[in-house]
Amino acid sequence: MWKVDLSDAQRAKEKQRPTKHHFVPVFYTKRWAGADRRLCEYSRPFDVVRPKRRHPDATGYEVGLYSLRHLPAEQQQAVEEGFLRRTDQDASDALDWMLGPHAREPMSTRLRTGWSRFLMSMMQRSPARLDWMVDEVMKLVPASLGSLRERYKQIRQPGDPPFEEIAEEILSENNRSYYSSRRALFMRKASDLKGVGYHLNNMEWDIFHFNDSIQWSLLTSDRPVVMSNGLKYDQSFALMALGPKTMFVAANNRRAMGEITRNAEGKEFIRVINRQIVTQAERLVYGVDDTQLRFVENHLRKRDNPPAYRSHS
Repeated sequence: MWKVDLSDAQRAKEKQRPTKHHFVPVFYTKRWAGADRRLCEYSRPFDVVRPKRRHPDATGYEVGLYSLRHLPAEQQQAVEEGFLRRTDQDASDALDWMLGPHAREPMSTRLRTGWSRFLMSMMQRSPARLDWMVDEVMKLVPASLGSLRERYKQIRQPGDPPFEEIAEEILSENNRSYYSSRRALFMRKASDLKGVGYHLNNMEWDIFHFNDSIQWSLLTSDRPVVMSNGLKYDQSFALMALGPKTMFVAANNRRAMGEITRNAEGKEFIRVINRQIVTQAERLVYGVDDTQLRFVENHLRKRDNPPAYRSHS
Protein backbone atom coordinates (compact mmCIF):
# COMPACT_ATOMS: atom_id res chain seq x y z
CA MET A 1 0.00 0.00 0.00
CA TRP A 2 1.36 3.45 -0.99
CA LYS A 3 1.53 5.70 2.07
CA VAL A 4 1.59 9.45 2.30
CA ASP A 5 4.01 11.04 4.72
CA LEU A 6 1.57 13.34 6.53
CA SER A 7 4.32 15.51 7.96
CA ASP A 8 5.72 16.17 4.48
CA ALA A 9 2.23 16.80 3.11
CA GLN A 10 1.55 19.25 5.89
CA ARG A 11 4.79 21.08 5.23
CA ALA A 12 3.97 21.28 1.51
CA LYS A 13 0.54 22.69 2.36
CA GLU A 14 2.09 25.31 4.63
CA LYS A 15 4.43 26.41 1.83
CA GLN A 16 1.42 26.99 -0.42
CA ARG A 17 -0.43 29.18 2.08
CA PRO A 18 -0.40 32.84 1.02
CA THR A 19 1.79 35.16 3.07
CA LYS A 20 1.15 38.32 1.02
CA HIS A 21 -0.58 40.34 3.70
CA HIS A 22 -2.37 43.47 2.49
CA PHE A 23 -2.50 46.41 4.85
CA VAL A 24 -4.52 48.19 2.14
CA PRO A 25 -7.07 45.58 0.99
CA VAL A 26 -7.60 44.83 -2.68
CA PHE A 27 -11.39 45.21 -2.51
CA TYR A 28 -10.78 48.80 -1.40
CA THR A 29 -7.99 49.97 -3.73
CA LYS A 30 -9.61 48.44 -6.81
CA ARG A 31 -12.17 51.25 -6.73
CA TRP A 32 -9.42 53.53 -8.10
CA ALA A 33 -8.54 51.10 -10.92
CA GLY A 34 -9.00 52.26 -14.49
CA ALA A 35 -9.83 50.46 -17.71
CA ASP A 36 -6.46 48.69 -17.51
CA ARG A 37 -7.54 47.34 -14.09
CA ARG A 38 -4.68 49.23 -12.49
CA LEU A 39 -4.44 52.29 -10.29
CA CYS A 40 -1.72 54.87 -9.82
CA GLU A 41 0.55 54.18 -6.86
CA TYR A 42 2.51 57.20 -5.64
CA SER A 43 5.53 56.51 -3.45
CA ARG A 44 8.82 58.14 -2.51
CA PRO A 45 11.43 55.36 -2.83
CA PHE A 46 14.22 57.93 -2.69
CA ASP A 47 14.08 61.74 -2.84
CA VAL A 48 11.24 62.28 -5.30
CA VAL A 49 7.76 60.82 -5.65
CA ARG A 50 7.39 58.18 -8.37
CA PRO A 51 4.00 57.24 -9.88
CA LYS A 52 3.53 53.67 -11.08
CA ARG A 53 0.60 51.77 -12.55
CA ARG A 54 -0.15 48.85 -10.25
CA HIS A 55 -2.72 46.11 -10.02
CA PRO A 56 -4.52 46.41 -6.64
CA ASP A 57 -3.14 43.02 -5.62
CA ALA A 58 0.42 44.18 -6.31
CA THR A 59 0.53 47.05 -3.83
CA GLY A 60 -0.17 47.81 -0.20
CA TYR A 61 1.19 44.56 1.19
CA GLU A 62 4.16 43.01 2.96
CA VAL A 63 5.03 39.33 3.00
CA GLY A 64 4.29 37.88 6.42
CA LEU A 65 3.27 41.21 7.93
CA TYR A 66 0.75 39.63 10.32
CA SER A 67 2.49 36.30 10.81
CA LEU A 68 2.70 35.12 14.41
CA ARG A 69 6.28 33.96 14.21
CA HIS A 70 6.39 32.67 17.78
CA LEU A 71 3.82 29.98 16.96
CA PRO A 72 4.12 26.70 15.02
CA ALA A 73 3.94 27.14 11.24
CA GLU A 74 0.35 25.88 10.97
CA GLN A 75 -0.82 28.61 13.37
CA GLN A 76 1.21 31.58 12.18
CA GLN A 77 -1.43 32.88 9.74
CA ALA A 78 -4.26 32.89 12.29
CA VAL A 79 -4.69 36.69 12.31
CA GLU A 80 -4.50 37.05 8.53
CA GLU A 81 -6.71 34.06 7.69
CA GLY A 82 -9.11 34.53 10.58
CA PHE A 83 -9.61 38.04 11.91
CA LEU A 84 -8.52 40.09 8.88
CA ARG A 85 -10.20 37.85 6.32
CA ARG A 86 -13.50 38.19 8.18
CA THR A 87 -12.97 41.94 8.72
CA ASP A 88 -12.29 42.61 5.04
CA GLN A 89 -15.12 40.39 3.81
CA ASP A 90 -17.66 42.06 6.10
CA ALA A 91 -16.37 45.47 5.01
CA SER A 92 -16.55 44.53 1.34
CA ASP A 93 -20.14 43.41 1.80
CA ALA A 94 -20.94 46.61 3.70
CA LEU A 95 -19.41 48.74 0.97
CA ASP A 96 -21.47 46.96 -1.68
CA TRP A 97 -24.57 47.71 0.41
CA MET A 98 -23.74 51.39 0.97
CA LEU A 99 -23.05 51.97 -2.72
CA GLY A 100 -25.86 49.76 -4.00
CA PRO A 101 -29.61 50.22 -4.53
CA HIS A 102 -30.38 49.55 -0.84
CA ALA A 103 -28.10 52.33 0.45
CA ARG A 104 -30.91 54.21 2.21
CA GLU A 105 -32.27 51.12 3.93
CA PRO A 106 -31.05 50.07 7.41
CA MET A 107 -27.92 47.93 7.36
CA SER A 108 -27.77 44.63 9.17
CA THR A 109 -25.85 44.49 12.43
CA ARG A 110 -23.17 42.35 10.76
CA LEU A 111 -22.56 44.89 8.02
CA ARG A 112 -22.62 47.97 10.22
CA THR A 113 -20.39 46.40 12.85
CA GLY A 114 -18.17 44.99 10.13
CA TRP A 115 -17.67 48.41 8.56
CA SER A 116 -16.88 49.97 11.95
CA ARG A 117 -14.34 47.22 12.62
CA PHE A 118 -12.80 47.82 9.20
CA LEU A 119 -12.40 51.54 9.94
CA MET A 120 -10.66 50.68 13.20
CA SER A 121 -8.41 48.17 11.45
CA MET A 122 -7.37 50.72 8.83
CA MET A 123 -6.07 52.92 11.62
CA GLN A 124 -4.03 50.06 13.09
CA ARG A 125 -2.79 47.62 10.45
CA SER A 126 -0.08 49.53 8.56
CA PRO A 127 3.57 48.50 9.01
CA ALA A 128 4.74 51.62 10.85
CA ARG A 129 1.72 51.49 13.15
CA LEU A 130 2.62 47.93 14.11
CA ASP A 131 6.16 49.05 14.91
CA TRP A 132 4.74 51.89 17.01
CA MET A 133 2.68 49.40 19.01
CA VAL A 134 5.80 47.37 19.76
CA ASP A 135 7.59 50.51 20.96
CA GLU A 136 4.67 51.42 23.23
CA VAL A 137 4.45 47.96 24.77
CA MET A 138 8.19 47.92 25.44
CA LYS A 139 7.85 51.22 27.32
CA LEU A 140 5.10 49.83 29.54
CA VAL A 141 7.05 46.88 30.94
CA PRO A 142 9.82 48.76 32.82
CA ALA A 143 7.31 51.40 33.95
CA SER A 144 5.14 48.73 35.59
CA LEU A 145 7.87 47.14 37.73
CA GLY A 146 7.19 49.44 40.69
CA SER A 147 3.56 48.38 41.04
CA LEU A 148 4.51 44.74 40.42
CA ARG A 149 7.04 44.92 43.26
CA GLU A 150 4.38 46.10 45.71
CA ARG A 151 1.95 43.44 44.57
CA TYR A 152 4.63 40.74 44.86
CA LYS A 153 5.30 41.75 48.46
CA GLN A 154 1.65 41.03 49.26
CA ILE A 155 1.49 37.58 47.67
CA ARG A 156 5.06 36.27 48.14
CA GLN A 157 5.22 32.95 49.90
CA PRO A 158 8.12 31.40 51.85
CA GLY A 159 10.60 29.97 49.41
CA ASP A 160 9.57 32.27 46.55
CA PRO A 161 12.49 33.98 44.78
CA PRO A 162 13.27 37.63 45.50
CA PHE A 163 11.57 40.20 43.29
CA GLU A 164 14.89 41.08 41.65
CA GLU A 165 15.00 37.64 40.06
CA ILE A 166 11.44 38.01 38.81
CA ALA A 167 12.19 41.46 37.40
CA GLU A 168 15.31 40.20 35.65
CA GLU A 169 13.30 37.47 33.95
CA ILE A 170 10.61 39.94 32.88
CA LEU A 171 13.13 42.37 31.45
CA SER A 172 15.02 39.61 29.64
CA GLU A 173 11.91 39.02 27.51
CA ASN A 174 11.30 42.74 26.98
CA ASN A 175 13.04 42.89 23.60
CA ARG A 176 11.91 43.87 20.14
CA SER A 177 12.11 40.38 18.69
CA TYR A 178 9.81 39.00 21.39
CA TYR A 179 7.08 41.60 20.83
CA SER A 180 7.51 41.97 17.07
CA SER A 181 6.63 38.31 16.63
CA ARG A 182 3.35 39.05 18.45
CA ARG A 183 2.54 42.49 17.04
CA ALA A 184 -0.35 41.21 14.93
CA LEU A 185 -2.09 40.30 18.18
CA PHE A 186 -1.76 43.89 19.38
CA MET A 187 -3.22 45.08 16.07
CA ARG A 188 -6.11 42.63 16.32
CA LYS A 189 -7.05 43.86 19.79
CA ALA A 190 -6.77 47.54 18.82
CA SER A 191 -8.91 46.92 15.72
CA ASP A 192 -11.79 45.42 17.66
CA LEU A 193 -12.30 47.68 20.68
CA LYS A 194 -15.90 47.33 21.83
CA GLY A 195 -16.24 50.89 23.08
CA VAL A 196 -14.90 52.50 19.90
CA GLY A 197 -16.85 50.09 17.70
CA TYR A 198 -20.08 50.81 19.57
CA HIS A 199 -19.51 54.55 19.19
CA LEU A 200 -18.83 54.27 15.46
CA ASN A 201 -21.93 52.12 15.00
CA ASN A 202 -24.08 54.82 16.58
CA MET A 203 -22.71 57.81 14.70
CA GLU A 204 -24.58 59.42 11.82
CA TRP A 205 -23.42 57.84 8.54
CA ASP A 206 -23.66 59.15 5.01
CA ILE A 207 -22.10 58.70 1.58
CA PHE A 208 -21.06 61.78 -0.39
CA HIS A 209 -21.05 61.57 -4.18
CA PHE A 210 -19.10 64.33 -5.91
CA ASN A 211 -19.97 65.58 -9.36
CA ASP A 212 -17.77 64.35 -12.19
CA SER A 213 -17.39 67.96 -13.32
CA ILE A 214 -15.22 68.71 -10.27
CA GLN A 215 -11.62 68.98 -11.43
CA TRP A 216 -10.03 66.95 -8.64
CA SER A 217 -10.64 63.36 -7.68
CA LEU A 218 -10.20 61.88 -4.23
CA LEU A 219 -6.95 60.19 -3.35
CA THR A 220 -6.44 57.49 -0.74
CA SER A 221 -3.44 56.03 1.04
CA ASP A 222 -2.08 53.41 3.40
CA ARG A 223 -3.64 55.49 6.21
CA PRO A 224 -6.97 56.40 4.60
CA VAL A 225 -9.15 57.31 7.60
CA VAL A 226 -9.30 61.06 8.24
CA MET A 227 -10.49 61.66 11.78
CA SER A 228 -10.97 64.59 14.11
CA ASN A 229 -9.04 64.72 17.37
CA GLY A 230 -10.83 61.76 18.91
CA LEU A 231 -14.51 60.86 18.59
CA LYS A 232 -15.91 62.07 21.91
CA TYR A 233 -16.76 65.64 20.98
CA ASP A 234 -19.99 66.97 19.45
CA GLN A 235 -18.23 67.98 16.23
CA SER A 236 -16.15 64.80 15.95
CA PHE A 237 -16.11 62.98 12.62
CA ALA A 238 -14.41 60.26 10.59
CA LEU A 239 -14.03 60.35 6.79
CA MET A 240 -12.78 57.83 4.28
CA ALA A 241 -12.59 58.06 0.50
CA LEU A 242 -14.38 55.16 -1.18
CA GLY A 243 -13.38 55.99 -4.73
CA PRO A 244 -12.38 58.93 -6.91
CA LYS A 245 -15.71 60.70 -6.39
CA THR A 246 -17.20 58.95 -3.35
CA MET A 247 -16.59 59.41 0.36
CA PHE A 248 -17.86 57.82 3.58
CA VAL A 249 -18.69 60.24 6.38
CA ALA A 250 -19.48 59.53 10.04
CA ALA A 251 -20.39 62.35 12.44
CA ASN A 252 -21.55 62.42 16.04
CA ASN A 253 -24.82 64.22 15.30
CA ARG A 254 -26.87 65.72 12.49
CA ARG A 255 -25.56 69.20 13.14
CA ALA A 256 -21.97 68.06 12.62
CA MET A 257 -23.02 66.11 9.53
CA GLY A 258 -24.75 69.20 8.17
CA GLU A 259 -21.62 71.27 8.61
CA ILE A 260 -19.52 68.70 6.75
CA THR A 261 -22.16 68.59 4.00
CA ARG A 262 -22.01 72.37 3.58
CA ASN A 263 -18.22 72.32 3.45
CA ALA A 264 -18.32 69.54 0.85
CA GLU A 265 -20.18 71.86 -1.49
CA GLY A 266 -17.11 74.07 -1.77
CA LYS A 267 -14.80 73.53 -4.73
CA GLU A 268 -11.74 73.23 -2.46
CA PHE A 269 -13.16 70.49 -0.21
CA ILE A 270 -11.60 67.57 -2.09
CA ARG A 271 -8.23 69.32 -2.11
CA VAL A 272 -8.42 69.83 1.66
CA ILE A 273 -9.28 66.17 2.24
CA ASN A 274 -6.60 65.02 -0.18
CA ARG A 275 -4.01 67.13 1.59
CA GLN A 276 -4.80 65.39 4.88
CA ILE A 277 -4.82 61.94 3.28
CA VAL A 278 -1.42 62.49 1.67
CA THR A 279 0.13 64.22 4.68
CA GLN A 280 -0.77 61.38 7.06
CA ALA A 281 0.23 58.59 4.66
CA GLU A 282 3.10 56.35 5.68
CA ARG A 283 4.56 55.76 2.24
CA LEU A 284 1.83 54.94 -0.31
CA VAL A 285 -0.79 57.18 -1.92
CA TYR A 286 -3.27 56.05 -4.59
CA GLY A 287 -5.18 57.78 -7.33
CA VAL A 288 -6.76 57.00 -10.67
CA ASP A 289 -3.83 58.50 -12.60
CA ASP A 290 -0.68 60.61 -12.15
CA THR A 291 -2.31 64.00 -12.72
CA GLN A 292 -1.86 64.90 -9.05
CA LEU A 293 1.85 64.11 -8.99
CA ARG A 294 2.92 67.64 -8.05
CA PHE A 295 0.32 67.75 -5.27
CA VAL A 296 1.52 64.44 -3.83
CA GLU A 297 5.16 65.50 -4.18
CA ASN A 298 4.42 68.62 -2.15
CA HIS A 299 2.64 66.81 0.70
CA LEU A 300 3.93 63.21 0.99
CA ARG A 301 6.37 62.88 3.87
CA LYS A 302 10.07 62.60 3.24
CA ARG A 303 11.73 59.25 3.84
CA ASP A 304 13.60 60.57 6.90
CA ASN A 305 10.40 61.91 8.48
CA PRO A 306 8.60 58.99 10.16
CA PRO A 307 4.84 59.20 10.76
CA ALA A 308 3.63 60.43 14.15
CA TYR A 309 1.17 58.19 15.95
CA ARG A 310 -1.14 58.51 18.90
CA SER A 311 -3.90 56.44 20.46
CA HIS A 312 -7.36 56.77 18.88
CA SER A 313 -10.34 57.37 21.14
